[in-house]
Amino acid sequence: MRLQARAMVLLVLLCFACPVHAAESDFKRSNPDVDKYPFARDFIMSLGYYGRVNLRLKEEEKAKAAGEFKTDTVLIRKFIENRTLDNTELRIARNYLTKYSSSRNVFIRKVADQAAAAYDQLLTFNSQERELWLEFYRFKTKNDPANYNEEDFVARQVSLALQKKEAAKSLLTVSVLVRKALLSSQRCETDACKELALTQEERDKLVKKLDTVANDNLDWGLKAGQTTLQGCVATLREVLEDPLYKSSAR
Repeated sequence: MRLQARAMVLLVLLCFACPVHAAESDFKRSNPDVDKYPFARDFIMSLGYYGRVNLRLKEEEKAKAAGEFKTDTVLIRKFIENRTLDNTELRIARNYLTKYSSSRNVFIRKVADQAAAAYDQLLTFNSQERELWLEFYRFKTKNDPANYNEEDFVARQVSLALQKKEAAKSLLTVSVLVRKALLSSQRCETDACKELALTQEERDKLVKKLDTVANDNLDWGLKAGQTTLQGCVATLREVLEDPLYKSSAR
């Protein structure tokens, strides 16, 4: 009997240690069908504000590459104003997601926190860049300080641009996680299935919102050469537009 009891205990332990069982249990427990449509909608809305930041940066690239800012104080002032606008857009983008910090869906809470953290990082680097432009503006208009190092200024700008690019990559990770959040915990055993917790009407509404921020990007899935925004949009399109993903009938 003891051997039989030990065998039963071992069987139970092995069952709970099984990766499939653990994945199924975790998926259903942490990702219930709550807040899924509004969360996806608000994440896409946040991407729209992030897209405005990207558009300003793209418009500045030509002037920066030509070195026009070195002699044009009006342009420098414009860069300072742009960073102020960027901060406003990034705060709005973050605030679309902070409301989900108390969601009953644990998985959505974690994904929302991760997205908000990415926007916070971008805000920090953006504010630092604004301060750099202010320093440069004072030097160009008041020669203060007289020994200002322009080469160091350019190097710091390049460093901040790289840091912002790395922070933005977190949004790509979030987009992939949003796809998982949209799966139905009622009809899916794991996150490998293709059953959504969205009706077809909800999917159509989300696609329309994607269209407003996509800048004609119709790609499905991540591809080399995409910007962060393009990658985020393409990642979400892949699940929302693919007919292999089944909609909810509720």
